[in-house]
Amino acid sequence: MKLGTFIDRPILACVISALILLAKTAILITEYAATRRRQGMTVLTMVIGMLPLVFASGAGANGNVSLGTGVVGGMIVGTIALLFVVPSLFIVFQAIEERVMPRRVHE
Repeated sequence: MKLGTFIDRPILACVISALILLAKTAILITEYAATRRRQGMTVLTMVIGMLPLVFASGAGANGNVSLGTGVVGGMIVGTIALLFVVPSLFIVFQAIEERVMPRRVHE
């Protein structure tokens, strides 16, 4: 497996595609996660489906490896961010808001 590839146009296209897919995944997680999970549409399914590209060999393998590495790495990092970083930042900013803005009394 060769991971020392250059960042070129195909890998940038993969990064953009991964960002778009992560945005859609975030919507699915927050609104339709239970329904979609029963249908088998998860990040793990996509990552496993892209593994043949990461381990490709033969003619044209350089392009496949860079595309697969970009998508798989992007989906894994993005999913970790969606599951851990975003909720943590929400808690931090919610605490800051509660300290800065006192509760308003409804009249």
